[in-house]
Amino acid sequence: MDTFGCPDCGRSNPINRTPRMCRACGWSGERPGYDIARSSDPETSKAAAERVTRSGARQSQKAIVLADVQAHPGTIYGEIAERTPLTEHQVGRRLSELVRDGSVVRGAARDGQQTNWPVEAEPDDATGQVSLL
Repeated sequence: MDTFGCPDCGRSNPINRTPRMCRACGWSGERPGYDIARSSDPETSKAAAERVTRSGARQSQKAIVLADVQAHPGTIYGEIAERTPLTEHQVGRRLSELVRDGSVVRGAARDGQQTNWPVEAEPDDATGQVSLL
């Protein structure tokens, strides 16, 4: 029987499984449409990024951040961290992903941080005020 080695935990798994999925750790090879870790990051960071994805934490955190941005258009990541159970680091990572996904746009800086707007309420470039689309 042909097998593949799980890139996360190294366990051998039958290759005929569809989708490819590790029986030990649940790795499925599913990735977002962009890199979740920099190519220059150490392997430990890449493994951590995979675990966050595989566990569902990435999607849950993105949902929390998006809901907060929708409830508070023009917010900055420090404010989101204060209102949610997430750290500033987690909020910053998920905001970047939401921008890449097209769910959030960045606006003018406030208190040294970029403002964040849901795509439905994009800020005017000249004034920084919201114009509902």
